[in-house]
Amino acid sequence: MDIFADKTVFIAGAATDLGWRLLPLLAKAKARVILMDEDGEELTAMAQTNTQIFEPLPIDRLNAQTCSVVGRIWGDEPIDVLLDFTALSDFCEATDRPQTVHALLKAFEPALMSADGGVVSVIPQTGAEGSAEDMVAEAGLLKLAESFGQNWHRWRVTYNVLRPEVGASAIAMTTAVNVAVQAGWDNFTGVHIPIASAAH
Repeated sequence: MDIFADKTVFIAGAATDLGWRLLPLLAKAKARVILMDEDGEELTAMAQTNTQIFEPLPIDRLNAQTCSVVGRIWGDEPIDVLLDFTALSDFCEATDRPQTVHALLKAFEPALMSADGGVVSVIPQTGAEGSAEDMVAEAGLLKLAESFGQNWHRWRVTYNVLRPEVGASAIAMTTAVNVAVQAGWDNFTGVHIPIASAAH
């Protein structure tokens, strides 16, 4: 059975290569998919690949305040899988990422609890060439993943992480998303999946 079959999937930072790569899998599974990001034109193009499955949710800013508002409006309507691609988005600055992701997770906590859902966050490995801002953001996001994962475990909400190296392909990350979501359905939480650079 497809791991996304008949599930509600919410993608934050959807207008990315990884978002595009996941569309055929999600369409085949007949999931209900909400695509949230700043690039309204790209979200519309994504949604037009299957208007019965994909719902674009363009926002003015991919930041903590907007995530809090959207989550408050969403309420406790169940979300089975929250895919957090904000670290891949062109619209979320490194210095804002920890605060944005924290607000996203807190805002959608009721929806995840309603579904015994799971979160998969992409937290790229900064590497030796990375900026100080990227390194600080990476450390903050890893701490958030640990903290939320521990808190949510008692409510059967899982939190797994993809750790792509610089240069990791969208194809490899798509495979890793499937592995991380399946791990959540099997009630594994705190799983970190490294993804090597395509150059290796």
